Amino acid sequence: MATRQEKEQRAEAAARQAADDLRDVDRGRLYDERVVYKEELDQSPQQQQQRPGVFGTVLRAVVDKRHEAEDFTREGTDLAAENTRETKDEAAERAKEYKDNTTVKEK
Repeated sequence: MATRQEKEQRAEAAARQAADDLRDVDRGRLYDERVVYKEELDQSPQQQQQRPGVFGTVLRAVVDKRHEAEDFTREGTDLAAENTRETKDEAAERAKEYKDNTTVKEK
């Protein structure tokens, strides 16, 4: 049978071993938390770069409006050019008819 002193020594050894194991587990947990935190920090700037801020959003809206205005102006210019061509063609046709009528009257 073990003496009380032997039991205490075994209990202390077991407690030291448990404390050492617990310390190793805590170190591993702290290391894992630091790695995860570092990874989150490393990814944060990338996420911020992907999302535009207030100025980026406003700038995009202004640029989009500018492009819309350019498209609208271009469409208006194209329409005006088409109307001018049609008017010119109609005027040329009328002039030809007038010339023909004048030629017929002269004969």
